Amino acid sequence: MTPPPDDLRAIQHRVRDVGRSFVVLDVDGLGVAAGGALPADLAGRLARLAARTEVALFSRRSSDDLDAGAIRVIHPADAERWLSTRTLDRQLLLVGGPGTGDELFATAHRRGADSVLVTPRPRPTAARWRLDDAERLTILLDGLADAPDDPGPHTPGFHPIGDYGMIGDSRSAALVSGEASVDWFCIPRFDSPSVFAAILDPLRGGRWCIRPVEELEVQRTYLGETNVLVTRFVRDGDVVATITDLLVFSRVNAFDASHTGHLLLRRVEAHDRVDLDVEFQPRFDYGRAHTALEHTDEGIRATAGNDVLDLVTDVELDIVPHEDDNGDVARGTLHLEDDDDLWFRLETQGSERGPHQHLSSPELLELTLRTWGRWARLIDYEGPWRDLVVRSGLVLKGLVYEPTGALVAAPSMSLPEGLGGERNWDYRYAWIRDSAYVLECFLRIGHSREAETFIRWLAELSERIGGAHSMRPLYRVTGEDDLTEFELTHLRGYADSRPVRVGNGAAHQLQLDIYGAAMELGYLTEQVGGEVPAARWPMIRTLVDAVAERWHEPDAGLWEIRSEPRHHTFSKFQCWLAVDRAVRIGRDLGLEAPYDQWSACADEIHAAILEHGFDHDRGTFVQVFGGRALDASLLLLPLKGFLPATDPRVRSTVRAIREDLEVSDGLLLRYRTEDGLHGHEGAFLLCSFWLVELLARMGELDEATRLFERLRSFAGPLGLYAEELDPATHEHLGNFPQGFTHMGLIAAATAIDEELASRRPRRDHRHPSMRR
Repeated sequence: MTPPPDDLRAIQHRVRDVGRSFVVLDVDGLGVAAGGALPADLAGRLARLAARTEVALFSRRSSDDLDAGAIRVIHPADAERWLSTRTLDRQLLLVGGPGTGDELFATAHRRGADSVLVTPRPRPTAARWRLDDAERLTILLDGLADAPDDPGPHTPGFHPIGDYGMIGDSRSAALVSGEASVDWFCIPRFDSPSVFAAILDPLRGGRWCIRPVEELEVQRTYLGETNVLVTRFVRDGDVVATITDLLVFSRVNAFDASHTGHLLLRRVEAHDRVDLDVEFQPRFDYGRAHTALEHTDEGIRATAGNDVLDLVTDVELDIVPHEDDNGDVARGTLHLEDDDDLWFRLETQGSERGPHQHLSSPELLELTLRTWGRWARLIDYEGPWRDLVVRSGLVLKGLVYEPTGALVAAPSMSLPEGLGGERNWDYRYAWIRDSAYVLECFLRIGHSREAETFIRWLAELSERIGGAHSMRPLYRVTGEDDLTEFELTHLRGYADSRPVRVGNGAAHQLQLDIYGAAMELGYLTEQVGGEVPAARWPMIRTLVDAVAERWHEPDAGLWEIRSEPRHHTFSKFQCWLAVDRAVRIGRDLGLEAPYDQWSACADEIHAAILEHGFDHDRGTFVQVFGGRALDASLLLLPLKGFLPATDPRVRSTVRAIREDLEVSDGLLLRYRTEDGLHGHEGAFLLCSFWLVELLARMGELDEATRLFERLRSFAGPLGLYAEELDPATHEHLGNFPQGFTHMGLIAAATAIDEELASRRPRRDHRHPSMRR
């Protein structure tokens, strides 16, 4: 455990929802009542705070001795039990000092609570944050006491991350909020500048919103097994208006790299009399470009320099300057009667050359429904969670950039891993590791073409850059490596979380685990009959050479730490995996290679992990060679065959990870060690699904199923998941929807289904006379 940062601003953002908080001060540990009663200024602050939320004190003295009034006082002997048994249906904040036992902070973490250590001297602790002195604690308490009466769980103007819906055409994607606002859309590709970015700044980012004038209930769903989104507005139990959103998708326009245009369709249907406000505010280049609007014969045209966007509509909209002082906005109100049916058609540059320009909007809707539906019907999974598996598969398919086969980690950027913090990254790129893991899932559910396409793209990339030695962790979807990281200082950031980053500096890191991920995908593709591994044997040989040369180097690891490189156990394991799988591929296909040399390399790496990546005293694998800290990525070792899932070393590692990293039932942190960044993050959902998958492979199916159902309950209203989850509030955090999370869900669901199937007695279909 390393000292947490002194980050008052991050704490204030984290506990801003004071109406649902329970604040606990370890008075004895803080040493603020050594003379008996609480200091008058602290007592006054706590009294003000107790008037608006619940407050408790840990102390050996009584309430009367402390002069604490009605504030509850809990004896330290009962403190851990009190924390362990409390149901965290609200945020809980524990504040301790130099005299607070670290077991209290550890218990608070396991319960999903927040915790602050007040001390001028950093020390290893399980507390999430640290404050340097009592003066900063005073600022925090005053902020809690003076917070608005009902601030709500979100900064005004921002919608919950998990409430968004994604529509896409396998070249880009848009995010649509619960009030039918297109708040994120990049053109012409996932990794291009945005034209709508209200999710990062409701004023300056740009949006396209169609919402009722009156306040109505909202119901949202996808049309069957597709990525076509439907928003229904309900009055007194009856649907009065429906908005259908889609990006036109077909195999023809998705695979053609020369086709750069997009068609975003919005259908508005009235089922009763209803008024809807329309606001069209595009902002090119992440809102940096001044965007002008003008009326045309077909609707409205938006321009900024050479960038052009056309809104085709018969609806009369007024063009006026927008409050952001950076261009125009088109506004109007639709007065609809029962059975009114309107279409809006947004055409980006290049769409006029598209293969479907001649089709009507209803025909484009039908085409898109058929394309998504045909792909979903081929998903080979009939287990108990088919709806979740199919939805996750559709999300992942929507993250594939079809012209090359590259797959983005998420369609969004800079959505925070901790509200108010700096952990805001751009995920609109193709990580070799993420792509390989996701495409493994495609193989699990019967879709192999995507994996074969990606391997071809990877091989061509390797040839272009001069071999696997030069391979970077991530690239643009077209293979370019210009990913310089910079900040957009003009954007507010989601819920005031700054900086807003574009690009990703991790592209320049050494991440040795990418080799194992790529080789495992190649091996599994070969196992299902794909011909790509044999065709790419020269690339595979150069990749093994790179691993043999570099496996002993320190790296940034799977989690892309921004502190000094270290010898990560997971990275070494992935190097072993790369060599092991290359040996299997080559021998299966009868290809030439120095197998004795490769096998010796794999054995050497395997032995090094068992010697240096395992804490023999505690009986658990560890994050880095020679260290003691844990990492949830270690759950993947038995899932890839490094050791059997039932090996005692695996069982003890799972037990230790749950003891140290489980912050709420089934919700895991990735790690607790220093990573070069300030602030905090939520529970990492992929790690939770890894835990479920491994428990299933260990034979603990009841626990695996229980945790899967719990994780299922955390899905957004449309069945989508972000990267992380706040363990106390269950709010989604990080980029959305996250490919890693949906990949983990599919892997966990299929693992449980496979293990259950293996336990079912096989039916004997022979005639009774032939049975013994």
